[in-house]
Amino acid sequence: MSVKTLEAAAILAGTTIGAGILGLPFIAAKAGFLTALLVIIALGIVVLYLNLMLGEIALSSSEVHQLTGLANLFLGQEW
Repeated sequence: MSVKTLEAAAILAGTTIGAGILGLPFIAAKAGFLTALLVIIALGIVVLYLNLMLGEIALSSSEVHQLTGLANLFLGQEW
């Protein structure tokens, strides 16, 4: 793996984990353990699906783009 790939994976993991550390205790305190567990599982599935979709979109592009560049490439200038 290249350094850029490892850096991108570290940023993605840090962002996901950071949001969870701040939000999950609040959910568990307000809603209860079982509800918080169901929310964690549901959000985990959603985040996994979105990351897989973004990966497929990035792989289908012939050039390296950031998210805004991919949106411009596949959705057009209006988006």
